Amino acid sequence: MTRYGLLLAGLSCISLSGCGDNAAKPQIERNDTGITSCADNQHTRLQCPVTGFPGQHESGRDMTDANDNDGHAGFSFTKLDKDGHDLSSDAKEWSCVRDNVTGLIWEIKTTSGLQNKDSTYTWYQENQKINAGFVGIKNGGHCEGSDCDTSGYVSALNQQGLCDYHDWRMPNVDELSSITNLNESAPAIDTRYFPETVAAAYWTSVPVATLPANAWDVYFKGGGSDWDNKQNLLHVRLVRERK
Repeated sequence: MTRYGLLLAGLSCISLSGCGDNAAKPQIERNDTGITSCADNQHTRLQCPVTGFPGQHESGRDMTDANDNDGHAGFSFTKLDKDGHDLSSDAKEWSCVRDNVTGLIWEIKTTSGLQNKDSTYTWYQENQKINAGFVGIKNGGHCEGSDCDTSGYVSALNQQGLCDYHDWRMPNVDELSSITNLNESAPAIDTRYFPETVAAAYWTSVPVATLPANAWDVYFKGGGSDWDNKQNLLHVRLVRERK
């Protein structure tokens, strides 16, 4: 059994969207994977379809909404200015991104200041209904403009009012995974909308239920998810729901 399977066998709550107060409100719409090629038993990135290997790349938004003008294949993003207003897809400066499929709004990273792409954070959450019984490590990372832990960063970004919003929060695993583009790697994301993304692990809000000193992350080198000890130094990207 895989590491993931062993974990799920012992969980009292197995939702990667979170449990209790940490659960996502409605389940988000599913984004496409971003993969637009096919494979056989020897080669990848082949043009579809591949004779003898049916069932690949025959469904998904990229079959009906493959407009690269607003995101790769079936993705659809809108850039937002510092006040949360829509911008054109060719805008050179923007502060946030709205995912038009899921309805989620994401911060983008920068090269300096509070949203510095290179900043790292320990996982920290005082709410016992959310942290699985272990608060994590306060202010243990390396960052600018806030306490260098997940809660400190959330507080600082909400105080700043990025894109005129004050309800930024940590994403759950489903949400953060929804912006991975598996057609790309290092980083596995559409960098036309999410520049300055580091090909590394980003924290989610979800602790590991049976291993409370750990929390889930999404790894933007290849797009998969795993867990890390809450004392480890990972990156953070915050989200909010479109009202």
